[in-house]
Amino acid sequence: MHALDDWRVVRRPQQRGAGGAQLSRADVKLKIPVADLNRALPLLEELGKEAVSLLPNLLEPWQVVGASSEIGQQTELALLAKSCFGKAAETRLRLLTLVHERLAEADIILAD
Repeated sequence: MHALDDWRVVRRPQQRGAGGAQLSRADVKLKIPVADLNRALPLLEELGKEAVSLLPNLLEPWQVVGASSEIGQQTELALLAKSCFGKAAETRLRLLTLVHERLAEADIILAD
């Protein structure tokens, strides 16, 4: 199984930003072992801020939210990301790659 197979892509319709400009959603969901959650959350929040300068079509830092209310050995998180209109697919792919690399560097392995 490829590491990116653990990610599920969330597709949402286009939306409008505060200024009325169209934007696209580039949201992703990922499963993190609960044992790594305390390390993963601050890493993902800081990476979201840094990603604005690394991903040219990302409009603002992503939001990290819990995507599941189930208790168990893993939890599902969602990264809610806004990209330039029509650039969600490209932004999502780059976002997935960046997040996967940073989690791997921190020895945080995505759950199945």
